[in-house]
Amino acid sequence: KDRRVPSRRIGTSPTWHSCTICCADCGLQFITDVPDNLAELYGAEYFDKSDAAAGSGFGYARYSQYTAMQFRWQLALLRLFEGARAHRGTTLLDLGCATGRFLQMASLAGFVSTGMEISEAAAGIVRQQGYPVIQAALEDATPAPSDVATAWDVIEHVVDIGGMLRKIRGSLRDGGSFMFSTPDGGAP
Repeated sequence: KDRRVPSRRIGTSPTWHSCTICCADCGLQFITDVPDNLAELYGAEYFDKSDAAAGSGFGYARYSQYTAMQFRWQLALLRLFEGARAHRGTTLLDLGCATGRFLQMASLAGFVSTGMEISEAAAGIVRQQGYPVIQAALEDATPAPSDVATAWDVIEHVVDIGGMLRKIRGSLRDGGSFMFSTPDGGAP
């Protein structure tokens, strides 16, 4: 069952119109009519919009200017779950790593970190910073086994959530952790 939430354009392409659907049973919200080539939506403009595109509602106005303070809760959560193990070379795969800010913080905290990013532009920025990054969607990649996988504000972009979760489970070592966040669609 689902009930429609008012339709709104969320993409940068004038031909991509979608509708947010909310499951009447569980409240999960998801996007319909996702384009076949999802990577096309995540170019350089997605992470750092020009002033003219700043009000489009899709992407970030100045993602490159996010500071460590804006990622502090993710790192605190990671430390809470991983504890002292984090300082012994725990491997981390950051799905949807964007331009690598959390990847950088996790590395500095002692994690052996690798990013995965669908955006060619963002993956290029991560490489320029010297961090390993797999430029692909998770469903198209076979990442090395890791102790921890993170997906901060990523799952809402995924078409096949069940497939994603199975792929993540298959890429985690025994006893591994998967941590993720997603925006609250009901927040004011």
